[in-house]
Amino acid sequence: MSREKKVIFAIGSNASEREKLIDKAKHELENLFQDTVFSRCAETEAIGLGTGAPDFLNCIGTATTTLPSCEVIRQAFKDIERRMGDTRQKREGGCITIDLDLLKLDMEKQHPMDWERPYIKMLMKEMNVK
Repeated sequence: MSREKKVIFAIGSNASEREKLIDKAKHELENLFQDTVFSRCAETEAIGLGTGAPDFLNCIGTATTTLPSCEVIRQAFKDIERRMGDTRQKREGGCITIDLDLLKLDMEKQHPMDWERPYIKMLMKEMNVK
């Protein structure tokens, strides 16, 4: 039996129905993980998508899981993104339907640049997670 590990992840969308999409992603993540808790949502400027890209709505979540590896979780995230309609073509056009990023599994940090983003730091502080 696999032991439970703590997971921290980020959710973001800059699509026109971003609130609805974030809520749907939360539901999908609650089905994937045990004991899921989400932060409040924060609006942020688009980073790296060019001038005029719509602002993002972002939140973070924590949970526990017995999934065996970062790769399994990342694949599950990609599957959720795909099922929710996120495509490479949309991303290339500056529209991110839904973006799910694994930030930490157990003691292993992922996406080091994301840890430096002010909204990630703020939401983690508000949730009292590290």
